[in-house]
Amino acid sequence: MPEILIKRYSKNVKITERGNHIRLRIRSPNDFIKSSFITDDVGRPGFTKRIGGKLKHTKKWANQAWIFDKRSFGRQRAIAEAKKYAMRLRRAR
Repeated sequence: MPEILIKRYSKNVKITERGNHIRLRIRSPNDFIKSSFITDDVGRPGFTKRIGGKLKHTKKWANQAWIFDKRSFGRQRAIAEAKKYAMRLRRAR
């Protein structure tokens, strides 16, 4: 199934849809050490997940993406949650 772009905030920050989830990508996967990725449940199990990894240049842990499950949230609410997280990121920078 192809990835569908929902909204792009900058070169790296974008919201995409594929299969049963909505993904908010914060950083390019190329910025990370490939074998260092982990996934954490955030909040209630199955609703929101954080993908993190070690950055290549600093070896520090950072977020790469957030995943929102469409089956748990519903499509429209998952997109709204992803947009809310993206706006928080824009304000924090």
